[in-house]
Amino acid sequence: MPARGYINEAEDIAVRFLRASEITVLSRNDRRFGAEMDIVGRPKGEGELCIFEVKQWQKNAAFPAVSAAQRKRLAAAIGSLEGEAGSRLPVVLYALLVNTTRQAICLVPLADYSGTC
Repeated sequence: MPARGYINEAEDIAVRFLRASEITVLSRNDRRFGAEMDIVGRPKGEGELCIFEVKQWQKNAAFPAVSAAQRKRLAAAIGSLEGEAGSRLPVVLYALLVNTTRQAICLVPLADYSGTC
């Protein structure tokens, strides 16, 4: 497991990427609903809320996995966020894979996550 400093660096790179992609970052490390949501954001002009699970990986390493337990906690958080928004706003979950060495990013809808970009 990477040291906490690397995780913060990966999240900082992810936030810069999202802002450049015109996604408003609403919160970081949001610990509501029994799960930690690394980044919660909303694309400008879109009617959805996005949860971004940031995973850091190094060159030539396998892509990091999102565990079944973590997916379950995030799914519960999504249901709570949808309830909080009164079901007016769909919530989408993404894996945001960050290579801090190359500052490369791969954005994958978590439902389609297969470990490759």
